Amino acid sequence: MKSLTRLGIIILLALSCSHSNPVDAQKTAQISRSSDWDLIFQMEKEHWDKDTVIANLGTPSEIINDDKTKSTYLIYLDNNLRRQKWSIGFSQSNKLSSISFFPNLSNEASFSVEKIIEKWGRECVKKSEVDNSQHFIQKKHYLDCGKNRKARLNNLDQVNGLFIEL
Repeated sequence: MKSLTRLGIIILLALSCSHSNPVDAQKTAQISRSSDWDLIFQMEKEHWDKDTVIANLGTPSEIINDDKTKSTYLIYLDNNLRRQKWSIGFSQSNKLSSISFFPNLSNEASFSVEKIIEKWGRECVKKSEVDNSQHFIQKKHYLDCGKNRKARLNNLDQVNGLFIEL
């Protein structure tokens, strides 16, 4: 009986050690694709259309049609965190109108205030404004880098999002 138990344990151990996980193609694609900064610069410079955005970022998690502004937004969630990572806006004439990127803990070092100033230029200036459009007053902090580029900051000067209006 002991030898059968030992043999069973040895077989289970061998099977568990030899089991390999298949490589997830999506994770491999993420590793090999351009960095988020490269994608931001390419989208902005080349004024990508919807098809190009979808070809590079994949199928959006959600598509929002804003009837008021006649704009369409492609929303992309981070695969691991299920939080919004991208919002790409298109005008009524289907031209790229806005790029929004939301860094997370895994890439926050690449999107610090210092990195943004390095990437977007020395003309970046920290600013604050008061938003009283709702029933409470909120002070918003951001880094204004000209050329319709802004980085929203929290109270600790951590970057919450990058916003480019085209």
